Amino acid sequence: MVGYISKRLGAVGIALLIAGAISQAANVDKALADSESRRKTAENGVREIKKKSSGQAEQLRAAYTAAANEHNAWLEQVCRAIEENGPSTLDASAAAKAAASSLVDWVTVRNRALDTPVMTNELAEGVKKSVVQDMIDIATSSLKSAQGADKQKRMKLAASLSERLRWKTWEDVG
Repeated sequence: MVGYISKRLGAVGIALLIAGAISQAANVDKALADSESRRKTAENGVREIKKKSSGQAEQLRAAYTAAANEHNAWLEQVCRAIEENGPSTLDASAAAKAAASSLVDWVTVRNRALDTPVMTNELAEGVKKSVVQDMIDIATSSLKSAQGADKQKRMKLAASLSERLRWKTWEDVG
């Protein structure tokens, strides 16, 4: 099979395939790093708000909790599919869209509470689109990595992903 592919594509074609695979891996690494960074930024926002002891505490708590719950629901869906050796594709787009929307809502509420600029509608839509794409890339890559692996490896991959990306509760952010 490899011989057939190399004859059909030649050295340049194979190099492009390898470059594409490396590029995809780099994209997923960036998506993971960006997702982890968003989680940390959200937690830092909670810490700042708790220091201020804002009069809007319930609204802030509700917005953060919604964002955390939506993100963690997407994460649970992906981790469950990994653990169960589900298909290499998963339609997690609805959960990703809900998570992205609640993240933007949280950022808006947080920025108002901290007297920092609020995103324009155009920027908010761009952020949502980027977050959704990151989440889909993470899900797809993680499922492909786990496909066909033994149960122990799948469980470890799901646990690692969960540990890295799970949002803390409002109470646990300190």
